[in-house]
Amino acid sequence: MKYIMDILLSIDLLMVISTFISAKYYVKYSNKMNAMSMQNGTNDKVFVLLPAFKEQILVSETLDYFSKMDTPNCKIIVITSEQEEHENKCRGKKIKTTKECVEEYLNKNSESNIVHLHGNYVNGTKSTQLNFALEKIKELLPENAYCTSYVGVYDFDSRPNLDVLGDLQKIAYHQKYPEIVQQVPINLKNFTSLTRNKNHIMMLHCCQSMIRSVGIELASLILHAKGLFVPLYCMGAGMYIRLDALLENGAFPEPVDDLTLGYRLYLKGKRFALLPKYNSVEIPNSVKELVKQDTGIFKGVCSGLLELKQKSKLVRKIPTYFIVWHNILLRTAIPWMYLLYVCINLLLMNINLEIILILILPLLRTIAGAYSLAKADQNISRLLISKEGVRVFIDSYSWRLLRTVGPLNVMFSNYRLHRMKEFKNKSY
Repeated sequence: MKYIMDILLSIDLLMVISTFISAKYYVKYSNKMNAMSMQNGTNDKVFVLLPAFKEQILVSETLDYFSKMDTPNCKIIVITSEQEEHENKCRGKKIKTTKECVEEYLNKNSESNIVHLHGNYVNGTKSTQLNFALEKIKELLPENAYCTSYVGVYDFDSRPNLDVLGDLQKIAYHQKYPEIVQQVPINLKNFTSLTRNKNHIMMLHCCQSMIRSVGIELASLILHAKGLFVPLYCMGAGMYIRLDALLENGAFPEPVDDLTLGYRLYLKGKRFALLPKYNSVEIPNSVKELVKQDTGIFKGVCSGLLELKQKSKLVRKIPTYFIVWHNILLRTAIPWMYLLYVCINLLLMNINLEIILILILPLLRTIAGAYSLAKADQNISRLLISKEGVRVFIDSYSWRLLRTVGPLNVMFSNYRLHRMKEFKNKSY
């Protein structure tokens, strides 16, 4: 077990180092982006998709915000479906649907640049909504325009910088239209309300998720930009996919639209680019919602194993295989392995450099991520040195264990279903 711990510690140390490096590069890259000229990239089409399901409360706020993205050749598309109304009928509820709220908003704001699409299907996922919109987009463009057009996806609670589409067009022109342009989401939008309600568990997850975003996703995109073969995946809130690459690779996969698609495109040698503007999104408001979210993410991580079956260059396949399994174990076994190893050694009074590193590495990763966030945004810097931020630093150890709840729930549910099938087969 000692050798396994040494390998895991080495990986953690590399992540700490890469996080510090990414902070410096991110600021440098952002300044470079601001200095770029728009050139003729402004002629490219961009379609921003906002899938909406049970989002009645957020309709006015979200559409008001995205209406300000009044960029030439850009369409903001809100997607709803009959699924919401169907569920209300089945449960005997008579409440206004998201579709009705969107229609009311657009009737009051007839000059809005927002388009509303409504699907008649009653079953589906986020990917179903996105693919429904994709079929409509195909009708709007000639095929020769697919290679210079992008489809962006945001969660309904996303709040990206309003000038983000200008940066996208700069990247498209200066980097010769990479297939994927990714914005890094950070869970910041509702931190104030979590603080006010003293929801410490969710505040912990909020800050640690932000720190992980810059320590893993941002650092990976930066290392990839430097020419290293770092496995990448997409993040659903803030991903822009070139239309031809999206259609050639099976559109948005079910049931997870982002992680699976990202693995698929990376293994096929598609180019990723970093969009240097953070996308502010909401953190779940309860532990129940958090477990549900982590469950979905874990399913997306596991989908990487299926994508690895496709033909790909070994220089991409081997690192991806390692990263996928590391992410699976990181969300299930590794935190408990660390805890067990430390407890055994402390009971045996065997305190050495390895044990000390295991104890301080979560804190080091938190500090590295906080440093990177602070370099990018002074408001985040003030948040992290607040009383709540300091408590998050102290609790950086427990967050690793908290993250395993959703994935372990998936594994237990799958095992239970498997046993039930075996029991039914034996009964017959």
